[in-house]
Amino acid sequence: MNHPAWRHLSHWIKRHVPLIVGLLSVLVTFVATWQLDTATRQRDQVRFEAWIEKTQDTAYERIYNHTSLLRGLRGLFSASNHVTAREFRQFVDSFDVAQRYPAVQALGFALKAPASELPQVEAMLHEQAPDARIWPATPRETYYPTMYSRTLTEGYDHLIGFDIAADQAGVEAMQRSQQTLEAAASRGELSFQRDMTAAVGRRAPDHFALYLPVFREDLHANRQPSEDSEVAGFLYAMIDKQEFWHIAFHPVSQRYFDIFVYDGDQLDATSQAFTNGVLVPPREGAHRSRFRDEVTVDIAGRPWTLVFHSKPAFEALSSRPTVVPMTFGGGMLASLVLFLLARSQTRAWMAAHRLNEELQASERQLREVNGTLEQRVAERTAVAEQRAVLARRLANEVTQIEQRERRRLARTLHDHLQQLLVAARFRLQLLNATSNGSGDAITIQQELDNLLHEAIDASRSLTIELSPPIVHESGLGDCLHWLARHVQQQHRLAVDVQVEGEPGTLDAMITPNVKIMLFEAVREALLNTVKYAGVREASIHLRHDPATDMLDLTVADEGVGFDGDKVAVRGPGVERFGLFSIRERLELLNGQLVIDTAPGKGTRITLRLPAHQPADVAQP
Repeated sequence: MNHPAWRHLSHWIKRHVPLIVGLLSVLVTFVATWQLDTATRQRDQVRFEAWIEKTQDTAYERIYNHTSLLRGLRGLFSASNHVTAREFRQFVDSFDVAQRYPAVQALGFALKAPASELPQVEAMLHEQAPDARIWPATPRETYYPTMYSRTLTEGYDHLIGFDIAADQAGVEAMQRSQQTLEAAASRGELSFQRDMTAAVGRRAPDHFALYLPVFREDLHANRQPSEDSEVAGFLYAMIDKQEFWHIAFHPVSQRYFDIFVYDGDQLDATSQAFTNGVLVPPREGAHRSRFRDEVTVDIAGRPWTLVFHSKPAFEALSSRPTVVPMTFGGGMLASLVLFLLARSQTRAWMAAHRLNEELQASERQLREVNGTLEQRVAERTAVAEQRAVLARRLANEVTQIEQRERRRLARTLHDHLQQLLVAARFRLQLLNATSNGSGDAITIQQELDNLLHEAIDASRSLTIELSPPIVHESGLGDCLHWLARHVQQQHRLAVDVQVEGEPGTLDAMITPNVKIMLFEAVREALLNTVKYAGVREASIHLRHDPATDMLDLTVADEGVGFDGDKVAVRGPGVERFGLFSIRERLELLNGQLVIDTAPGKGTRITLRLPAHQPADVAQP
């Protein structure tokens, strides 16, 4: 791995990473786009084939319904040995053929008659219509003249007497129906259309016929296909090609496809039976279909060729025109982004490589001075620790000096000034008892006595304020209770004191200096409450938190509050609170001052410090 050739190759690859990443991304984009395009085409092809299959099923269903119609008519002949023309028409009308089978133009029954029986058959025809005759009059051994008919569309009124055996396409269908015992459709163009045109003077619609044999007796269940002598005639239905296929194709199918139906397998204009497009596909200059399919369906033994061309409406259902370009565009955009990212990273790597070489050179220099630097750091760390210890000792010493001065002043006031004032008052009282002075002298003496009394009270109060004896004689809990009573007497502020835990246990956690500092801090907070809070009640809460081994001392009131940020720095606007100096002293003892206040929201001041102070905090 450290061979120069390997390092050179690795460096070359890293330099050309953007180009490699870009080419791979483009390749992946092309492959993904091609796969998506293929999958989309296949999905569209499956949908196209599903529609075609659905159309085939509809065509089969339509021809099955028409076959069922003929079977129902055959049931009429099976139920009766003699069926009249009126019964035939009434039975046809009961099926509501015009509404349920709109493609059926006419229904008829053709009687099988040998040439020797033609006079009797013609007599039967004359009973229905005096001018009825057997047509076309082509000599043959067996005739199948139409004896009963029900015309459903104009143009088929002259079916009586029409010989269905005169049409070769019809004969083939009749033979096929007799052999299979099922309905059979005629192939090709029936001559009936030409004959009907000549008979009525106008062209009849293009149609095909559907045939079903009727037997002399109800022996269909055991009948063999070769039993030709049992055939009494044929039922047939004339079906309009255009109407039949128009109904067979769902309107949605015609909206999505150009459909062409051919009679047989020859795709030319002469065999075309139906189309919803143009006469012969493809259409020159028109929309070129993306999908084309050709299927052959067998309907009642007759082959039909169905050709489907997709229309723009069907092709618009495909997601390919949008998804494939979007995928390709998104892939190319992602390739560009990856190329730019790789290029930026490569440039960053090259810059880092240069910096690394420079760094290696500087590291060599750094290692040379590392030993000296570590020694200096150790020395400065030791100095910082010594300064921290010194700062704590200094803070402790300041507290001790302040308390000594307070006690000295208190002793001076108590031992000297108060004694002098008491002695002066005593002598003044002796003077009042022995003298018989005037009224003015007595008044002056009384005023002097009052002044001396006030001076003595002020001196005693100042002595207590400077150094309350209880601070040096009792625990922190007792000191707080005394302070609460003192503040209530001096300033009429009711203070509720709550101490959690045993007093002896709490006092063992702090040094006397810390106790004095906490006492002074609480007194300062209560004096601030008296001066600024505008309330007559406050509370003091002392507790020890075992989880953190911290001592929490909280002073709270529901007064006007203040801006707590102002005590973060020392300045003229915050000197009156005295909280800045409290915060500094607490920080020297590894504690903290937490102020929760806001204008109009009351004030909650919490003094937090470790329950056990380090050994370098001197004792008083």
